Amino acid sequence: MIDLSNGQIEFEKKLEPIKIQGQQLRFDGYGTTYYKGLVWCCIASHGYNFVAALYPENGEVVWLELVNTPHTLQPPKFHENRMYVLDDGGTLHIYEQDETHA
Repeated sequence: MIDLSNGQIEFEKKLEPIKIQGQQLRFDGYGTTYYKGLVWCCIASHGYNFVAALYPENGEVVWLELVNTPHTLQPPKFHENRMYVLDDGGTLHIYEQDETHA
């Protein structure tokens, strides 16, 4: 992670693997966005694509969502209570925050 106030690298962290359909997935992160105190990034492994939210202080994953697409994801964008993720196939994936869990 990078200290946003000075641009210095604070630490590097590999995301823990998860198991999906019997496959152990290790992630490569890319395409980050800082929003509401979290670092949002796209991660991919073995043809699966995810969006994850991490605490910038320690890299702990607090939200992970499988995006149903075989295409590479662009960094997420936010507006009001929605997150928009465009994939390289031209599909826009829209996620709406549940206000009861905000």
